[in-house]
Order: sequence, then structure tokens, then C-alpha cells
Amino acid sequence: MNIPPIAAAQTGAAAGASRIAANFDTFLTLLTAQLQNQDPLDPLDTDKFVSQLVEFSSVEQSIETNRNLETLIGLQSSAETANALALLGRTVVFAGDRARIEGGAAEWRYVVPEGASAVALTVVDGDGRIVAQSAGSAAAGEHAFVWNGGVEGGVYRLGVAAVDRSGRSLAAAARSLAGVTSVATVDGAARLSTALGDIGLADVTRVIANR
Repeated sequence: MNIPPIAAAQTGAAAGASRIAANFDTFLTLLTAQLQNQDPLDPLDTDKFVSQLVEFSSVEQSIETNRNLETLIGLQSSAETANALALLGRTVVFAGDRARIEGGAAEWRYVVPEGASAVALTVVDGDGRIVAQSAGSAAAGEHAFVWNGGVEGGVYRLGVAAVDRSGRSLAAAARSLAGVTSVATVDGAARLSTALGDIGLADVTRVIANR
């Protein structure tokens, strides 16, 4: 399991805070020197002094805001990684149309919208050839589809076409299933490794109990 440090996601915020802090230190040095070297007979104008103090406070608040933002980014990234770790060894359903033949069968999910009267399922191999066709359920919602007949270990794609009673095409979609084998963080975002490739945590639509 490879989980790089969260710090990579915070690089931008940390760099910004560093620049603000440098400006803050410079401002403080200049203001102190001005107070120490002012002419006693012609002291610093009160309005200008107040204005500089306001600017001083504004810079300080900017630094604190940047630090708080950096902390929030770290907490969000940590929470996402923790959620991803809970999926290790679980089977997830996610946006996609691919499935790998395991135990002589390939399994998908497909989603049918309201108003469908007919659904056609098409299995395509890696060369784009149609290897199987079947009628699917026209009921609205998510359905399972299992196909037997491919070469063990082969990857196939599922096409889903749905129409209403007037023959108008509807937006149906296929979904892939795969077990999560490892978790990593890439640019501060959690990535799940599966036999079908890496996916983002946001791509997961369902988690299935261990089978």
C-alpha cells in the first residue's frame, strides 16, 4: 500500500504563507527603523502611523488565514485517504464500461433512466468486435449483467442502449465492478487501484459487501 505524504497537496498554500511571512518581517523591520530614526522635532504623522498599523494587522491576518487554509486542506486530504482505506479488499461499482473475465464470467452493472421501454446490451472485445448481444431490463434503476463465454483474463466492454416507446434514445450507462487492491494519494487526492486500473474515490457509485 503506497500512501505518499499529504504535504504535496499543501505545497501551494505553504509557499504562499512563506511569501506573506517574508513581507511581514520586512514591513516590521522598516516600521521599527522608521520609529527609531524619526526626527523628534518632526515626529511621524499620526494618520500615517495608524495607517501603517492597520496594514501591519492586515498582513498578520493574511498569514493566519493562510495557515488555517493549509490546515483545512490537510484535514480534507486526510479524511479522503481514511475513507479510501476503508475500501481496501472491497468490491466497488464505478463509472466505466469494462469488465475482466474471472471464473469464466464478466460482470457489469447498467443504469436505466425513467421512461425506457427497451434496453439492448452489447459486449465488445478488445478489438472492437461484437461478441454477444442481449436484451436488458427496461425498469428504471441499476441492474446486474453477467456474461459467460470470454477468454479468462480478457477485458471486454459493455454497450447499453435504451429507447422509450416512441423510439427516442435515452441516456443509459454501463458501470464496472472491481476489487480494490491498494490505495494511494496523488496530488492530494485518493486513488484506488483495481484490476481495471486506477480510479478516483469520487468515481465510486456503490460499495458491495465482500463476496
